[in-house]
Order: sequence, then structure tokens, then C-alpha cells
Amino acid sequence: MIFGYARISSGGDHALAQCEALKDAGCESITVEKTKGAAIEQPKLEKLLSSLTKGDVLVVTRLDRLGFSLMQLNDLLKELAASGVTLRSLAEKVDTADAGSALFVQMLDILSSMESAQVRERTLAGIERARKRGVTIGRPVIMTPSQIKHAAHLVETGESISGVARSFGVNRLTMTRALQRHKQSSQH
Repeated sequence: MIFGYARISSGGDHALAQCEALKDAGCESITVEKTKGAAIEQPKLEKLLSSLTKGDVLVVTRLDRLGFSLMQLNDLLKELAASGVTLRSLAEKVDTADAGSALFVQMLDILSSMESAQVRERTLAGIERARKRGVTIGRPVIMTPSQIKHAAHLVETGESISGVARSFGVNRLTMTRALQRHKQSSQH
């Protein structure tokens, strides 16, 4: 069966042009999704994808209707291929049933990997710049070093970790981790 998917934004896009193009492409069923702004959730697409079976064809007017990033689009292409579903994009003339489109899919995989690496590099660079400005990265410290030292003393004198954690207003796991860090720093 041939399924169509149209995505419009709340900014005034109309689905009519996409739906007409999808009907002309032979779609027997068309799902229209309206998204707001940069929202990346597409519940109607997820529902459609879960209903597709081997041999089905998913048609879109443009590839950007399916995803908001190369990584998301690449993941979707892999998911479709694993399910035996063919993807056709009208604007880009992509048909994953064609051998010629295999090169496009491989190139998309490479570009997706590059995008992922760039995001990772920019994130790490941003963290490093923040550290140089004195910004503390990560969750805020719940217990001060003197509190941890006092808690360690209480545990060493026979108090339970759960009881000590309750008295400091933290959960048992937080207390256990704090005591482990304290023990490690005391050994050095």
C-alpha cells in the first residue's frame, strides 16, 4: 500500500498542496500532521510508521517533512529499510527501492555522522569556554565538604547510611556517592 505523509507548521502552511501532490503520486492514504514551531514531536508520523509493513511505500513531498535534522532523517531511513518499507520523496526524486538512491542514502549517513560530530565538538567547546569563565558544569553540589566529613564520621561510628542521609535531607544514593568520593579523596 502507498501511504502519504504531509507535515505543516502552525505558521500558516496549508496541507492542500502537499496532499494534492501525494494523491497525484498514487497515495491511497494520507496522514496530515500540524506541528508548532520547532517542536520535534510528530505523533501522527510515529503512529503511521508503526502501522507500515514490509512492502509498503511512504511518500513525502520533500524530505524535510520527515525530520528536523539529518540525524533524525538518517535514523528514520534506517528504520524504514529494516522494516522493508520504501521511501519516496517527490521533490528530491528519491526512491529507496532504486539502486541509484542507495548512494543518496549512504551520503546522508555520512552527512549525519558529520552533523553529529559537529554538535559534539560545539558542545564540548561551549563547556570548556564556560569552565574558563568559572561556571560550574553539572548538577549543583547538595552537601558541603564539611557536611560529608561529618556524615562519614557518623557512619564510621555505627549510624546507618539511610539514617544519616535522612538527617541531611538527601536520599541514600546521594549519601553513598558522597561518602565514596570522600573515601577516595581521603586515600590520596
